[in-house]
Amino acid sequence: MFEEEMDQRTYHLFITQVAETDEEYQRFTGRLEDAHDFNYENHSDNSLSGTADIDALKNVINGQITDVDQVIVLSGLYPTYKNLIMTVFNLAQELEKPVLLIRPYGMENVPEELEKLSNGVIGWSASCIAASIKGLLNDEVDEYCEF
Repeated sequence: MFEEEMDQRTYHLFITQVAETDEEYQRFTGRLEDAHDFNYENHSDNSLSGTADIDALKNVINGQITDVDQVIVLSGLYPTYKNLIMTVFNLAQELEKPVLLIRPYGMENVPEELEKLSNGVIGWSASCIAASIKGLLNDEVDEYCEF
């Protein structure tokens, strides 16, 4: 690919996480790193992921989502961290941020309630993840990676 044709944009993302060492989070960010012609900055951290204080959680996540282009939800976290995931979805809707739902690693099914709230559902192919993030922001869907 010619240099002038490369995507030089940095995509600002909020990626759900509960710990930097979480296996699903590490696997996902590794796939983003492997994606060709894709630069991103993750605006999320795990500072209050285990808190029971919903207001505190909402305030922290709101600050992290406000300036992002898109929200990425790792649906494999949902069974254990339902409050965190639902808070992320609710804030994304309030802030009118598109949400890309990632299937649990190695599985096809996602929770139906999350699928209904998301703008698209995708698996773990690095090229499809990057194409879906770009496509969702540009209202274009790659037929190979169709949601």
